[in-house]
Amino acid sequence: MSRQTLSVAMIARDEEHCIADAIKSVAPVADQIVLVDTGSTDRTTALAGELGAEVSRHEWQDDFGAARNESLRHCRGDWILVLDADEAVAQGGLPRLRTLTETPENLAYRFVTRNYGFNSELAGWVACGANDPYARGCPGWHPSIKTRLFRNHPDIRFEGRIHELVMRSLDRLGVARVFCDVPIHHYGRAQLQERFRAKQTYYLSLGRKKVLEDPTNAKAHFELGNQLHELGDYKGALESYRCALEIEPDSSLILANLGSISYKLGDYSSAKGAYARALEIEPARADTLRNLGVTLSILGDNEGALERLRRSVQLEPNLFDVHRALGVALERAGRASEAIAEYGLALQMDGPSAVLLQSFTRLAVELGELESAASVLRELQRSHPDSAQVANGLGEIAYHAGQLSASAGLFRQATQLDERLAVAWNNLGVTYVSMSRFKDAVECFRRCLAEEPGNAAARANLLDLERNI
Repeated sequence: MSRQTLSVAMIARDEEHCIADAIKSVAPVADQIVLVDTGSTDRTTALAGELGAEVSRHEWQDDFGAARNESLRHCRGDWILVLDADEAVAQGGLPRLRTLTETPENLAYRFVTRNYGFNSELAGWVACGANDPYARGCPGWHPSIKTRLFRNHPDIRFEGRIHELVMRSLDRLGVARVFCDVPIHHYGRAQLQERFRAKQTYYLSLGRKKVLEDPTNAKAHFELGNQLHELGDYKGALESYRCALEIEPDSSLILANLGSISYKLGDYSSAKGAYARALEIEPARADTLRNLGVTLSILGDNEGALERLRRSVQLEPNLFDVHRALGVALERAGRASEAIAEYGLALQMDGPSAVLLQSFTRLAVELGELESAASVLRELQRSHPDSAQVANGLGEIAYHAGQLSASAGLFRQATQLDERLAVAWNNLGVTYVSMSRFKDAVECFRRCLAEEPGNAAARANLLDLERNI
């Protein structure tokens, strides 16, 4: 059999910040890279052309499906891989991609997309490891699954103005979809906030059109709810999720998102009910168990919260946010020694989160578990040597252990790593007071207030010193 060829189909508009990474990630295995540009005013097309892509223009019609199909029309390869401009293929997976093109033509392949970002509340959230080369500064990602690799066939086309899919045309042709374990890395949510916000607002307008075109489509209402959710319109998202649920009342995913929106609106009773119904349909969802546990904890049902959170940990032991939530619930239940252990695990998984460090350090001081806490933080510092928050936490432990010189050194290190970390300046000032270095302390409290004018502790400390020096 002759060697099968692979075309990569892309669409883009004003993506000069990421297009090169996307093209370079697949160039080693691509026989052809097609880029259909829908109206760029930056260097997107020039960069793509320099890297060997075949660039063509397509007049934008408020229809992602149409643009995708235009990119497919230009593909000459036996197989087509669909990639976005803000995505990249894991380099270790390229040989696997090439192998897949030698498989039967009645197969198409589904891939997990790792959507990197900052919202740990999203379904399936996975924390990035400390040395994850694909994280690009993001603390984690959440998965989505899309069909991306299929035979080049004139009847395989995308459908949908937004959230476009080839699924229906594959079904009509009797093409089976098989899972492939090569990850696709997506950085849409990791881009500049202003750019992301503008893009999401535009997607929202397309989502509304999709609902108007097919008001009985539960998926369209659900997707619109997700867009409103991301834009912070929680009441609008709530209404969209309710519309979706009326059409598909047994969808655990819709119920879980309805619970999340109710929670954010402060309606904890409704959130509890939605999460509970979702779990009746799909009991083994770690993220829904976590969210129900957190909700029950807020409602004062400590035992119910702990039971759900522990089940969530059993299902997904490596989700840092579950350990953090379990720590909060344990602390609320008065079980501080168990809580600090969970906070420690979450820190080891997630890295130096300021809120986690604060909770962990505070409990360590209250319980007198200074040496064991210092051990956890020293290990964290080895993997995150540039973290001002970790240096500050170690300084607090050293201060309460009576090691004033060591704590002053750690607080100074924290301010050198991040000169805008107000809490470290205040802590250094308090340490200098204990060392009778009053003038140095005054300077530290002033610096703290320059960074954080509302810091009540620093203001009280400064007033006290100025009265007594």
